[in-house]
Order: sequence, then C-alpha cells, then structure tokens
Amino acid sequence: MCLFAEPTTLPPADDALIADATSLVLARSALAVSPSWMPVRCPACNHAGPMKRHALRACWWRDVPSDGRPQVRRGHIVRWRCTGCQQTHSSQPNWALPGKRLTHALNHWVQEALQEGQSVRAVARACGVDDKTVRAWARHARSSS
Repeated sequence: MCLFAEPTTLPPADDALIADATSLVLARSALAVSPSWMPVRCPACNHAGPMKRHALRACWWRDVPSDGRPQVRRGHIVRWRCTGCQQTHSSQPNWALPGKRLTHALNHWVQEALQEGQSVRAVARACGVDDKTVRAWARHARSSS
C-alpha cells in the first residue's frame, strides 16, 4: 500500500498574472524603501546619491480635533544614512511640524481659533493638551512669522 499520492501536474501558469504579481511586489518594496519624504541631498556633505534607510521609529502627532475630541495621527520618523559621508539624518512626514509633535493642520487650526477669539483654555481642551502648551504654540507661531 502506497502512503503517498501520485504526483499531479499543475495547470499552466498565466504569465500575465505572474508579471502583475511581480510588479506589485516590486512596487510595494520600492515604496517601503523610498518614501516621499526621503531627502534628496545629504545636509552634511551635499551628496546627491541615494540615502540608505538606517532606522524607522513609529511616532504620533496631535491633529485637528474632530467631533470635539482630540485626534492623533500616526506616522514614522525615518533615520537615513548618507552613502557618501556615513552621517545619519532624521526626516518626518511632510504633514508633521518639524521639531513639534503636532501637524501643520493643527497648528493652523489653533492659530485661527485664537484669532477668532476662542480662549486658550477652550482650545487646549479641544486639543487635549495643557493651557501652557497652547500658549507656547502661539508664542512659537508669533516668533516664527
């Protein structure tokens, strides 16, 4: 008695389906390696060649409140290594405010709300932060403009 079944032949593969699957895998890997916020040039040596991804860190930023509740937007801070000088540099998504844990949209929303006459306390409550944080955001916006 044979415990193994006779080998069967598989139907012929569809070459178009294989090509589509291959191109999808290549496209996904290209997106994973070179996101839209990849630096074009090294800030240290001005090298124009490709940068290698060195590290990836999950992070969150405060976003515009929705339905009266604070919102959070998740993303990644990417650490890049220059292939020319071996220095590492960080970059974050285009929608994130550099050096802060808030989005450009929230920064704009806070400035508009304060200009419309809303109190600092009301804006802070809507964003889910302390009053002092909103005052610091407003002070930073005044000094940078």
